[in-house]
Amino acid sequence: MSQPETRRSISTGVGAAAGESLRRLLAIVQSSGQACRELRIDLPAEEGVRMRNLVHRGTQRPVFKITSVKMDRVVQCESILEFEAVLLLDVCSRIRAFAEQPVRIHYQLGDVWSSHIPDFVYVLGDTPTFLEIKFSKDVDAAVLARTRWLEVALARIGARYMLLTEVQLRRDCAVQNALRILRRARHAACEVRVLETLERLRGTGQMPLAAFGWNAHESIAAVCIAQLIVRGLARVSHADLLTDATLVHLANEVEEGTWLPAASV
Repeated sequence: MSQPETRRSISTGVGAAAGESLRRLLAIVQSSGQACRELRIDLPAEEGVRMRNLVHRGTQRPVFKITSVKMDRVVQCESILEFEAVLLLDVCSRIRAFAEQPVRIHYQLGDVWSSHIPDFVYVLGDTPTFLEIKFSKDVDAAVLARTRWLEVALARIGARYMLLTEVQLRRDCAVQNALRILRRARHAACEVRVLETLERLRGTGQMPLAAFGWNAHESIAAVCIAQLIVRGLARVSHADLLTDATLVHLANEVEEGTWLPAASV
């Protein structure tokens, strides 16, 4: 299959529109922050999606790149842990949009002004959440103090701030399951086949993944059910590793959940 066909087929209807909606929401947060003397938020240039480009000549940091099914663009990451976070942001249907390196936050902690670029922002409902990803060994007293200060300050202007480490991100099989779902969901399948797969699932309410040829080579049915999971029309548990025996449910027959864990502090 050609790459342009794949990109059109995996689009979940957000992509550029979701990115624009996210930029408008961040502009509102920036405007709200002007009322706080100890806080200032800078946005990327009008044509940019991130505060800094991680891929450039002479860069000394490792860079991971992944094409987001949800945002329909390449997302840049600075660590394998950020890469794993992107998988969870991408597969979680409750998250409307996300972006990396989204803003620069200037803040006054005590008598000292500092600046900070969160790793991600995502939108759950109508609330933007700024997300910092760190290995637990790198979480020191300064990081904890910044986290607690930003949690309070951003809450005052209608946003959230959260710190996650590998302890939370790798708590169960969520990352492995997200990778398995997205590997299938990014392939091409016509909308008619996707809707037919949804009707099959509606007929029983739940079916094992084996019924969709989950582990069969180049199974279009597996692609379709994966796309339905990403769109939020079908659900699987992320607690246990996905296998042929895993039950996939119609979305309204299981409790709404999130692939992201709770904050670490």
